[in-house]
Amino acid sequence: MEQQSFDLLIRTLKDAGYTISCPDVSAFIEINEKGRAHRSMQGCRIDGEGPLSQVLVVRSPQHPARMYNVPYAYRCAQAIRTFIDQLLAGKSKVIVQERAQQVTAADYQPATRADDG
Repeated sequence: MEQQSFDLLIRTLKDAGYTISCPDVSAFIEINEKGRAHRSMQGCRIDGEGPLSQVLVVRSPQHPARMYNVPYAYRCAQAIRTFIDQLLAGKSKVIVQERAQQVTAADYQPATRADDG
C-alpha cells in the first residue's frame, strides 16, 4: 500500500474510535549487494471495540508488483514476518534487519498448487 493509503487508513481507524499502536521502527532491508536498502517500515496494532480489534497492519517495504528477483522478494517477506512477530510480542521498538546474500532463484522452492495443476 502506498504511503498516502496507509496514512488514510490510520486516520480512518482513529476516526472510527480505534486505538492505534505504532511502534518505533529500526529497519534495514537490502535491495541488492550494492548497498541499496529500505531503511524504514511502518505498521501498527489496532485495538479498541469492533471487528478490527487486535488486527495487525504492516506496510510492505516494496510494492509486490515491483519485485526485482526472488531473493529480494524473500527478504521483503521475511522483513514483514519479523515485524509482525515483534508486534505480536508487544514490542515498543521493532528492529528489522534483512541482508542480501549470495543466493540464486534456484535456492528457493517454487510454490505449488494443491491440485497439481
